[in-house]
Amino acid sequence: MDARVARQEAIRIIATASSRPEVMLRIKGEFHLNHRVCVRYVPDRYLLPKGAFQEYLATVPEEIWQEVSDAAFVIMDDLNNQLVPKWIQVTVELDSDAALIEDRQPQWQNAPLLSRQVFF
Repeated sequence: MDARVARQEAIRIIATASSRPEVMLRIKGEFHLNHRVCVRYVPDRYLLPKGAFQEYLATVPEEIWQEVSDAAFVIMDDLNNQLVPKWIQVTVELDSDAALIEDRQPQWQNAPLLSRQVFF
């Protein structure tokens, strides 16, 4: 098994209630050389339980943190594969450098919910 698959399969997730309204969740963490990471997402079927995000960040290899954009893409890829969120946004910052990326499921739209988020 390659490292990417092993890292993704180690992410702890829990199932959401099937009848809950759409909600945007935010999780923050810090890792390697004071990188600040913020993930906002609208869950579909799975969520990250408390503490799981920081555990996950500890599994991301140090070489990925060389460029904030590389780290953002790796985090997005890992969380997209495990959580399959309706919408996700990942921000990685280090000193004056920052990267923001976003993805959503095809056809998913909820402009009123997204308009309430804090922007980059």
